[in-house]
Amino acid sequence: MSTKKILELKELALQIRLALMDEIMYLGFGHLSGSLSIVDTLAVLYGEKMHVRYKEPDWSGRDYLVMSKGHAGPAVYATLALKGFFPRSWLHTLNQGGSNLPSHCDRTKTPGVDMTAGSLGQGICAAAGMALGLKRQGSQQKVYCVVGDGELDEGSCWEAIMFAAQHQLNNFYLLVDKNDKQLDGDTDEILCHHNFAEQFKSFDWQVQDVLDGNDVQAISENMQAAEETNKHGNTQPHCLVLHTIKGKGYAELEALKLNHHVQVKQDEAKQACVRLEAELANVQAELKKYADEKSEVSGVVPEKEANSAEFCQAYLAKIQDRMYVKPGKISGEPKFEVAYNGENHVQNKENFLHSLEELREVDDKIIYLDADLINSSGAYKFWQAHPENVVECGICEANMIGVAAGLSVVGYKPYCHTFGPFASRRCYDHAFISVAYAGNSVRIFGSDEGVCAAYNGGTHMPFEDLALYRAIPHATVLDISDGTLFKQVMKLTKDHPGLTYFRGTRKAFKRIYSDDSQFVIGKANVLKKGTDLTLIACGLMVGEAYQAALDLEKEGYSVGVIDMWTLKPLDVEAILTATKESKAIMTVENHNVIGGLGDAVAAYLAENSIACKFKKYGVNDEFGQVGTQDWLQKTYKLTSADLVAYAKEHMLTK
Repeated sequence: MSTKKILELKELALQIRLALMDEIMYLGFGHLSGSLSIVDTLAVLYGEKMHVRYKEPDWSGRDYLVMSKGHAGPAVYATLALKGFFPRSWLHTLNQGGSNLPSHCDRTKTPGVDMTAGSLGQGICAAAGMALGLKRQGSQQKVYCVVGDGELDEGSCWEAIMFAAQHQLNNFYLLVDKNDKQLDGDTDEILCHHNFAEQFKSFDWQVQDVLDGNDVQAISENMQAAEETNKHGNTQPHCLVLHTIKGKGYAELEALKLNHHVQVKQDEAKQACVRLEAELANVQAELKKYADEKSEVSGVVPEKEANSAEFCQAYLAKIQDRMYVKPGKISGEPKFEVAYNGENHVQNKENFLHSLEELREVDDKIIYLDADLINSSGAYKFWQAHPENVVECGICEANMIGVAAGLSVVGYKPYCHTFGPFASRRCYDHAFISVAYAGNSVRIFGSDEGVCAAYNGGTHMPFEDLALYRAIPHATVLDISDGTLFKQVMKLTKDHPGLTYFRGTRKAFKRIYSDDSQFVIGKANVLKKGTDLTLIACGLMVGEAYQAALDLEKEGYSVGVIDMWTLKPLDVEAILTATKESKAIMTVENHNVIGGLGDAVAAYLAENSIACKFKKYGVNDEFGQVGTQDWLQKTYKLTSADLVAYAKEHMLTK
C-alpha cells in the first residue's frame, strides 16, 4: 500500500472523527464511544472499498452498508455528511425532534442509509438477505455489515451467521467491532465469547483477525486479503474481527470503564478535538510531499457540492411513499358468488403450491422463504422446480424475517411461511422493525391458525396473532376464510407495499366462494343481509357463521353474514351499513376476543358513538390445547351449533 493512500485514509478518518465529535458535542450526550471505535473502518469503506454515488443514494449498482450496531449511527452520519449525502448542518440536528438523524440508523429518514437498525441482532439478518439477493442476481456488489461484540450476545446474530455460511455468501463482509465493552461493562464480564476468530472459523467463515482495528492500513489490507480469496475460489462469507478501542481518539473516554452512553464534558472534549486537529494537520502536511502522486482514496466532498436539504427531502418522500398503502378511500368492489354447501374445498396446501407457481410465471422476483416447513406447507415441488425462488432458512424464524427484509431492499418480493405462533410471537420484533418500521414489503403467511393447529397443541395454537399484527402501524392484516380467497390474496399482495400478515389453514377450507370470485383488500364480503342479526366473521368462522345463519333462518330469523377477512384495513362502511340494517351485531372469530376482530369492530362502534346491540364471540382469553380440530371447535364453542345457541340466548328476540 502506498504511503499516500495510507495518509489519505488517515486524513479521512480524522475528518470523520472531528465531524462526529462536533455532532455529539452540539447535542451534549450520546453514543460517542462506540461510534469513535468504528470510524477507521468507515473511512476505509467510504474512502476506498464501497462503490456509492452520493448524488444517487439509491443507485442500483451500489455496495451496501448495514450498521447493525445501530447506536453507532452518529459515526455513519458524520461519514455520510462529509461524503455529500446531505448537508453538514444536519449533524447539529442529531436526535432533535423531527430530525433526519435519529440515534439509530433509519433508512426512511437519512439518505445513504441502506437499512434501519437499532434493535440489536436484526441488521445482520437483513444484510444476509441483501447479500443472498445480490448473489442470486449474479451481481458483483458487496454487502458490508458492522456488528458490535456485545451485539453478538443476540441469538439472531448466530442464526444469520449460520445462514450466510450455508448459502455461501462470499459477497458478505461482516465487520466485528471488538472493542471489549458493552453497556453494563466489559464484554467478558457479561457473556464471554472467548475467541471470535476461532468461533467464526468453526462456523465455516473466512476470517481475518485484525489486531489493530483502528489502523486504516491494517483494515484496508485485511479487506483486500479477504477479497483476494474470492478470486481463488472461496465461497465462504467473510468476517473481519476488528480489535478496536471504544472511544478511540478521545483519551479520557478510552480510559472510562462504563462509556457506552456519555454526557459530554465540553472542555475535555474540546481538548480532544485540539489533539485530533493537530494530528490532522500533521497528516495533511505529510500529504503535501505526495501531491504529484495520483490519489487512491475518495475523500471529502466539498460542502457546496453536497446534496441540498430540498433534494434529500424529495428523495426521502419517494421512499416513504412506497412504505405502505396510504389511508383513504379504497377503490374497487369485490365480485363474488356464494358457493357454500357445507362441504370442504381442496387442501389449502395445493392452493399454496399452485399460487406460488402462478406468481413465478408472471414475476421472477417472487421469492418464498420458510423455516424448515417447506414440506409441511405443500410447496416442496415448487422448491424442487425453482430453487432460485426459494430460501430454506432452517428453524430460525427471526432470521427468516430479517432475510426477507433484506431481499425486499434489493428488489425481491418475499413470501414467508411458518406456523402462526412462530410467524407472530417468535419473530415479532423483526417484523416490526426490519419490515414495517424500515418500510420494506414482506408478506407473512401464518398457517394453522387458532384451533386449526389441532394435534400440534397449545404451544402451537395462535389465538393472539391478529392482535399482535393489528398493533403494528400501517400493517395489512387478513384472516382467510376460503381457498378461492386464499389464492386471490396471494396475487393481491404481490405488489402490496409494506408488511402484510395473513393467516389460513393448511388443511381444507369450507367452500364459500365460486372459483371466479374477485376480492379487494379493505373491502369486506357481504354474503347475505339480515334484519335481526348480522354475524361479522373472519377466517375459519365464516363457514360456521354462514351455516348458523341458514339454521336460524329455518327458525324464522333474518340473519346476515359478513366475511370481514380484511381486519386491517377494516371495512367500516360494511359495519356501518350492518348497524343500520340489523337489530344486532355479533363478531365471530377463531381468535382471542381480546385484540382481534371483535375489538376492531367494537372500537369503531364506540369511537363513532354508534349505539347497537353488540357482542364479541370467540376464544374467551384462554390458551390452546391438543385434540382434533372438530373436538377443539366443540371445546371452544366454535361450531355453527354453538353460534345458533348463543345468538338465540343473547342476541335474538322473537
